[in-house]
Amino acid sequence: MNWAENLSDTSARDAVLPGIIGTVAENDVREAARLVTKISSNEAQANAAGAVASQWASEDPRAASQWVTSFPEGLARQRALENLVNRWAENDPYATASWLGTLPEGASRDTGISNFAQRIGASDPETAAQWAISIGNENIRRSQVESIVSNWMKTNPSGATDWLHTAPLPDEIKTKLLQQK
Repeated sequence: MNWAENLSDTSARDAVLPGIIGTVAENDVREAARLVTKISSNEAQANAAGAVASQWASEDPRAASQWVTSFPEGLARQRALENLVNRWAENDPYATASWLGTLPEGASRDTGISNFAQRIGASDPETAAQWAISIGNENIRRSQVESIVSNWMKTNPSGATDWLHTAPLPDEIKTKLLQQK
């Protein structure tokens, strides 16, 4: 770690730090979280933040969620939120959903909800579809709803059809999805 931190070439430092930080996170997630701020490249910082968030979520998802939301809106926050939600939802989807409901609108919230909806889509497609409808970005929302409902149509066409009839969706989306029956 000392060697990497002292590299004068920032691109070389940013290339090696995410992997080192990921390894540090396995033993000391708080130290790894501190180290993420030493990375100057947005992409490298996002990769490191994602690795730390995933590890931390397996140990203490609430603490990880506080750390993730301390990032400003951007790639690192989105990547960390994505990894946090994926890991947290495996163990406690209800707590994950509750926390997602507290997030302010924005790209990272959309990312988190999108990942959450994908994670629970097979086991609870109705809840996944409801979450997908709450995504702010129209393109992401449409893509997620179509994906969830298309898969739902394969496993429970009558349930998916009933939901579609009452869903707050544009008629052209409803028609498109109902034709898959």
